[in-house]
Amino acid sequence: KVPLRTIRQLDRIATGGVRPDITILLDVDTVTGLRRAKKKGADRMERKDLVYHRRVRAGYLKLAEAEPGRIKVIRVKDRIDAVQALVRREVERVIRRYTGTG
Repeated sequence: KVPLRTIRQLDRIATGGVRPDITILLDVDTVTGLRRAKKKGADRMERKDLVYHRRVRAGYLKLAEAEPGRIKVIRVKDRIDAVQALVRREVERVIRRYTGTG
């Protein structure tokens, strides 16, 4: 288990401190996500146990909770067009900040 603080430090080093204006976190429950991923063929990550994947998901959600202005969580329960509309709305909000439209 890697502490969140260490992950953030590695992120700053790897990106040179550059941060995106928005990050979209498509959140799907762990069992559904693994089932979908395995349809495409399991790689070494999909072979890890459910507990591991739940910890990873929890870590991403914790990051989103810590940065709600930048990381937008979109629950993936609906049809793809509904999810796409939610993503578009979040991205357009960021674009409007720079263009002054809306």
